[in-house]
Amino acid sequence: MDEHTLLSPWPARDVHHLPGFHNVRCAVLVPIVKADGELHLLYEVRSAELKWQPCDISFPGGKIEAGDMSPQAAAVREAMEELYLKKEHIQILGALDYVESITGFTLYPFAARLDVVPHLCRTSEVEYLFTVPLKWLAENPPQQAEMDLATRPGAHFPADVPFPGNPMEWRPRKTCFVYIYRYGNHRIWGMTAQITKHFIDLIQTM
Repeated sequence: MDEHTLLSPWPARDVHHLPGFHNVRCAVLVPIVKADGELHLLYEVRSAELKWQPCDISFPGGKIEAGDMSPQAAAVREAMEELYLKKEHIQILGALDYVESITGFTLYPFAARLDVVPHLCRTSEVEYLFTVPLKWLAENPPQQAEMDLATRPGAHFPADVPFPGNPMEWRPRKTCFVYIYRYGNHRIWGMTAQITKHFIDLIQTM
């Protein structure tokens, strides 16, 4: 490129996001079911055998694969696989705001109505399912707690790049806020709690 072209006003272009953490794109379903005459949200307790976040509470979902037509399609596919549901049992109601995590995920949630309440035996991915009444979630705001984010150079970080302090020690960078719902013996927290709160806030404006 010549100097004149470079220093002239550039043509209009779409601006894209440059991912600093190379986030993995995932999608989840936020399932609404009717149980005992009232509406509930359905949650999973992840299998204790999983390497990533075993026994955590989550919504059904997972990584957006190359064959998925959209994040919504990925959320439906994952829910069908994890809950052993047929597609006709899932009615998408709408998209929620997406979430970017400090652990390297961009999560696209979709509210959905299930016309059946899944009854699932233990699987390789899911320990068990449970539900929480929407009324309880609306009447019991989550606790807010702090979590510190810290960094340190990796094993192969170039030695000639200056890094303040001891490179073997974690260096605090930022304090993040996380939500926690305490429902019986269950602790719903992290991104799942954040999505839950956003969902409750949203439906209360309808």
